Amino acid sequence: MKKRVYTTFPHTADLGIEVYGADLPALFEHSASALFDLMINPRQIKEKETVEFSVRADEPELLLREWLGELLYYSISRHFIFKSFRIKKLTGRELQATATGEAFDSQRHNLKREIKSVTYHELKIIHGDNGWQARFVLDI
Repeated sequence: MKKRVYTTFPHTADLGIEVYGADLPALFEHSASALFDLMINPRQIKEKETVEFSVRADEPELLLREWLGELLYYSISRHFIFKSFRIKKLTGRELQATATGEAFDSQRHNLKREIKSVTYHELKIIHGDNGWQARFVLDI
């Protein structure tokens, strides 16, 4: 069984997330995995199609929010769900990545919850002795 790379915390009317990673690319990949794991069981998703993403922001926290926001926007606008994520390039201001998944099929996929957006509330990234940690809140 895969080690859990995130936890949730209570937040009024929303859902708070803390994500962990050994390095910054792993933190961004785990954050994306957490986002979709909270929406749908990843075991139900087949890796049929890969989508490329490129985002820019002025600082790592905003870059994380833009990355997750792009994934969520793509998912909602195209009825597509992702299972795996790969960071190809990550600097303090730019991210290039791929995400793999398939079109949402209500016959095969059971939606756990709808996530409307990734907020800026409590958004932070911390580097400590045990690696990296991100904290953010999802509007559900």
